[in-house]
Amino acid sequence: MPASRDWLPNKNSELLVMADVWVSCIPVSNPPWGITSEVAQDLKTAHHSFKDRMSVPRNERTLAMNAEFRVFRRQLTHIMRNIKRRFLFMPPMNAFEYSIMMLKQRDTEPTPIDTPLLQPTGEINSSRNGIMEVGSIKPAGGVTPTKAEYGVSIHYGVLGSEWQYGISKVPSDGDELLHNVFTRKKKHLFNFQKDKGKQLFICMRYENSKGKRGPWGEVLSSFIS
Repeated sequence: MPASRDWLPNKNSELLVMADVWVSCIPVSNPPWGITSEVAQDLKTAHHSFKDRMSVPRNERTLAMNAEFRVFRRQLTHIMRNIKRRFLFMPPMNAFEYSIMMLKQRDTEPTPIDTPLLQPTGEINSSRNGIMEVGSIKPAGGVTPTKAEYGVSIHYGVLGSEWQYGISKVPSDGDELLHNVFTRKKKHLFNFQKDKGKQLFICMRYENSKGKRGPWGEVLSSFIS
């Protein structure tokens, strides 16, 4: 798991601070929250070994000591993860105690996702053999899209094509383009090999994870090469 999303600190110094707190909050005699004395003792032992190796200056550590240090670190993090999973996942503790343990409470309040307000812009780039790329997809005005605008629906049609995405007239907006693809990337490739020489039309709009749709961008067009 990436360190930025992990509840355990990535830096050794920060991990030691957290482990210090845990050991002080989880005594071997009568540990709280249903934790057994055996588990509390394992935490205390692993913490002592890790802290002891941390106290050795880096320039004095041998290769063997470094290897041993990594083992102690893995043991400590394994025990801490085990305690959280077994005893603190559904914590019988209050919010203050949870914060004392340097843990973040789970956010049970759903984050509202508004309807996207931005209009997407982009450009059509032709390659060869009918490969067309819709690229440089971004909000108009250079604004960075928020969570609500994340993801874009690309509606398309080819004038005079006999295929299912064919259209009979130049579209005024995306509502007249019945075929679409959804992407979270800044570009998308289409293969119109059988429609070389015909005119491709594209119109895009942002959609969020709840299916709420934003306003149409401008209609883009290019001839398929």
